[in-house]
Amino acid sequence: RIFSHNYEVLYGTQKIYADASSMERKLREYCNEKGLKGICIQGEFVGPGIRCNVYGNTWYDFYMFGGCHLNGTPLTWDELSDINALTKIKVVPYLGTSRMYDIDDMLRDSEGFSKIVDKHEKPIPREGVVWRTADGTNHFRVKARNYKVWFSERAK
Repeated sequence: RIFSHNYEVLYGTQKIYADASSMERKLREYCNEKGLKGICIQGEFVGPGIRCNVYGNTWYDFYMFGGCHLNGTPLTWDELSDINALTKIKVVPYLGTSRMYDIDDMLRDSEGFSKIVDKHEKPIPREGVVWRTADGTNHFRVKARNYKVWFSERAK
């Protein structure tokens, strides 16, 4: 079984409900093709009413960054990429493979511009990066310090 639900976003004084059934249908097709009973994906929505809609979306996009099989085994990066290829459910941009080092280097790597935006559009500071092991057993987010300042100014 795939666990999914409708999501709700407060947009001004109006609540917007969006049906997640299309995503659930795509995940069911993926599971059927792979012979899986089900999976759970983790991700983040972007769009109107969410964090000032920094990308200027007219509707909502969902970006996967993790997940697990129903037995709790984490999805690997290769599995997330495979889900993306077969379902077209977006996955957070992959920036590369690196070794873990000290916190100053991680903070420095978290800065830069978002890879979600087309390179011809106005650059948007990257909110941060998600560091994860290839097998998905560990992951955490490193927030960019300069994004917080940029976002605070934009939210005024």
